[in-house]
Amino acid sequence: MYTTILVGTDGSAPAQAAIDVAGEIARRFDIDTVHIVTGYRPISSAEMASLSHELPEEFMSTLSADAPGRTVVDEAKHDLEASGLTVETHSVPHSGADAILDVAEHIGADLIVVGSRGYGVGRRLLRGSVSTKVAHHADCSVLIVHVPHGSEDGSS
Repeated sequence: MYTTILVGTDGSAPAQAAIDVAGEIARRFDIDTVHIVTGYRPISSAEMASLSHELPEEFMSTLSADAPGRTVVDEAKHDLEASGLTVETHSVPHSGADAILDVAEHIGADLIVVGSRGYGVGRRLLRGSVSTKVAHHADCSVLIVHVPHGSEDGSS
């Protein structure tokens, strides 16, 4: 049924739930590779200059404009690889939804898995929603893994 799975992450608890579900689907359908994507705001030249004065020398090699995105996908990659899956990561300097949609189109994804924080209608209208935008604009199936608001940190 599915051959190419993409999961979006921003490092949040709902994104982790989506990663877990994407991994389970990949194992059930004998899919070897899962694509992980995150959108990020690149670190500006001014911010890089400021950080270079604040960071200890041993961390200077990790300082780059794409460091925020790279960190998020590397953490998610570790979880899926530990379960025996091959992972391809994509850090894209766009908003989360646009990054997911762009990579999904590029790789020919037939399933996108994203998490949802479970905010109400008012908050979605004010802030927008990555999962809603992806669901409305994707050219493939989208699975939204719902994590009720308030349970992200383990509370109910």
